[in-house]
Amino acid sequence: MGWWKHEGSEAVIGDSALDALTDAVRATLEAYEEALHRRPVRAEWEALLVCALGSEEPGCRPLDEKVIKKVIVETDP
Repeated sequence: MGWWKHEGSEAVIGDSALDALTDAVRATLEAYEEALHRRPVRAEWEALLVCALGSEEPGCRPLDEKVIKKVIVETDP
């Protein structure tokens, strides 16, 4: 698996991590299509990400030092 710096930042991302996240996005799209016959809207993605990333439990937090309280998804105009 390769790791590289994300263009324009010091963030490091990797192939396997990106594949796992891409699979989760695909599964989410499939769940919405099956249950609601549509794709999620931006507000739903933001709410889903806050629920998934905002754990108060230290062992489940995606960030060691902070609890994620808000996610903003920006789209092209």
